[in-house]
Amino acid sequence: MIRPKVKFTNKITVSNNVPSTNKDLKTYFNTLRCPLCNGQLDSISKLETVKLYCVSNFEEYICILNTTIYPPTFWWEEVSIYHGNNKYWIGQEYKNLDMKCSIQIRSIDKEGRVIEGSKIKSMVFKFKLFDFQSLDKNRILSKLKTILVFQ
Repeated sequence: MIRPKVKFTNKITVSNNVPSTNKDLKTYFNTLRCPLCNGQLDSISKLETVKLYCVSNFEEYICILNTTIYPPTFWWEEVSIYHGNNKYWIGQEYKNLDMKCSIQIRSIDKEGRVIEGSKIKSMVFKFKLFDFQSLDKNRILSKLKTILVFQ
């Protein structure tokens, strides 16, 4: 069997194999916003991935993107929402073809701190439930409450 020669570079390539520049990535990242507060996202870069988080509150929204292709694809997204007496944490994984959505609900005190030792309600779904880039905080909470009614 003859193996094709592969040349490894650290350039980011577009789907049609046209090299992309860091300027293209920066432009793309600047279009992304926090779904809860519409704030800008800041990044931590690694070789193949970029971790973006909300500038106003790093816990509010975090996403990890695969930057080996352009436009980058989401690998992970997570949102933390404090509402009423609960903290809702939603994490979605997109790696490979297996999509997974995890939801955790924890009790919080009046100052917004998680009550240690309180019961954690967890749910895992084998499909994508939220499109964070097209939803805001109220629509995420509304959808979350609908999901909780049927659990």
